[in-house]
Amino acid sequence: MKPIVFAYILGGMNRGAVLCQLTTVSMKMYIMVAKYNFTLNIDIISLLSVASFIGSIIGMLLQPNFLKWFGFYVSLRIVAVLNLIANGLCMLEIHWGYLFALKIFAGFTSVMQVTLVPAMGGELLEPKIRGIVGSLTNLSLQLSMVICNVIQYFVQQNPKLYPVTLVYPSAISIAMIILCFIMKAPKVKDDVEMRSTISVEQDLKPVVKSESIFQMKYFKSFIIAITMGMSVGASGINPVLQYSTLIFATTFKSKKSGTIGAIITSCISLASSAITMPFVKRFKRKQLFNTGLGVMLLCYVALIIILYSKLDNKTLSDDLVLCITSLMIFSFNISSASLFYIIIGEVFPRQVKTAAISFSMAASVGSLIIQTYVYPHLNQQENYIFFLCWMFVVYIFVVLRCRNRQQIT
Repeated sequence: MKPIVFAYILGGMNRGAVLCQLTTVSMKMYIMVAKYNFTLNIDIISLLSVASFIGSIIGMLLQPNFLKWFGFYVSLRIVAVLNLIANGLCMLEIHWGYLFALKIFAGFTSVMQVTLVPAMGGELLEPKIRGIVGSLTNLSLQLSMVICNVIQYFVQQNPKLYPVTLVYPSAISIAMIILCFIMKAPKVKDDVEMRSTISVEQDLKPVVKSESIFQMKYFKSFIIAITMGMSVGASGINPVLQYSTLIFATTFKSKKSGTIGAIITSCISLASSAITMPFVKRFKRKQLFNTGLGVMLLCYVALIIILYSKLDNKTLSDDLVLCITSLMIFSFNISSASLFYIIIGEVFPRQVKTAAISFSMAASVGSLIIQTYVYPHLNQQENYIFFLCWMFVVYIFVVLRCRNRQQIT
């Protein structure tokens, strides 16, 4: 198995760990052990999400320079080391303002890593295995979230063990560092983007001058980059999972019921990711991506109908919601979740590929900020209607803008 495949897997595991660090359970533990106590509220949670977005923007702007100065492999090594440093600094419980600054740093390292790996994969992986590699990335992300939720379940009653929650992501960062120093640039024949002669010891560096994605001739790529990121970041899957977690939580008479619900829903996502892998391997990616998004839209419609119908049998209503949620997770895992990191490595012109991938990641994180603000202020039916409209617009853009992109196979 090629080292770049392991880079995809570790990148997914790191991303899952980063997402779990933004959970309410993690924030509450930080409150209790911080040197300067503060009250957790939606504004602080939103600010922490904004911090990640700011970091992502910084990473997006610096990405072309990193590649120009260091190339793909050295850049990935630097980012892996910075990821480890960010996890270590997060173990220091001081104040939410300190955590805000760290989230900027973590957002920077995270977006750099998740944009470098797909950009490399688009060049180094054969088309026939890119889909399955993307599925492995999604599978590793879901597995990572299960592991993090289980860790939080055992340590949440003892806030002093908060640093333990960062041991796992730190271990992932160390593994990535080791892998980055094992990986070496392969010999590459004549190519318009890479040097015509390159030794095993040399690093991959673009030879074609990078161009601005804001040029009119790349406008289509810019639109695709934004809509692809929005299809993942604002798919509404997080509000759906949050609601399902609450349903599961009501069935357990325990102070940890919320965490138990999170473990169950993350396990459903993990199982769904494993089940969908054969689909990604056997079917064309563009059709599979569009089909998955379409089924998600139908699931939203079904959820809205169930919630507005107000069935007298609450147990039946909850069971229907959980069944449709499982179908939505299934659809998400065969479309946006598994194929996103592969498609964005293929669909853009090489002159603006890394910049376009960075825009996709920034749009994804920015969409999470919108979720953070919108979700608490709307009831469940209104949330689903909001994200149904959002996904419909994104779906139309993705279908229309990608319809002639034959390289997505």
